[in-house]
Amino acid sequence: LATKTKSIVRAVLESQIFISKHVLDLMFRFYGKPQSMRVDGGASRSGFIVEHLVQLSRTNVERSECVEGSLMGAAFLAGLGVGVYGSFADIKQHVPLQHTLFQTQNTSLEEDENLFRLYNIWRESAHRCTQWHAAASR
Repeated sequence: LATKTKSIVRAVLESQIFISKHVLDLMFRFYGKPQSMRVDGGASRSGFIVEHLVQLSRTNVERSECVEGSLMGAAFLAGLGVGVYGSFADIKQHVPLQHTLFQTQNTSLEEDENLFRLYNIWRESAHRCTQWHAAASR
């Protein structure tokens, strides 16, 4: 087998990017496309993922320096519930505001076409996977 570890890692990262792109497309269709988005969480630590999301979504993305925003939000709400914080204004004073901005760039047409080609292959493959259960139950 000629597959190398880095090829598998790249495929996993691209899959995360393509899943996110798929969800973003649905959100944009129903709610409109924002001027920019903010991301946090473990996957946002990967510049590779964030840069490719920017390229596919054609939307600027801000990555919080605190990548565990969901965890912090839950902790802040718990603190509010037990009286550590008196109000949302108190919490706001403790929220880290530093972000790294990933901006849309003029990439080459070849780069864009290749990334969108890979995304379309992923979409078709994901669709085919949803058909396995129907085929197996016949």
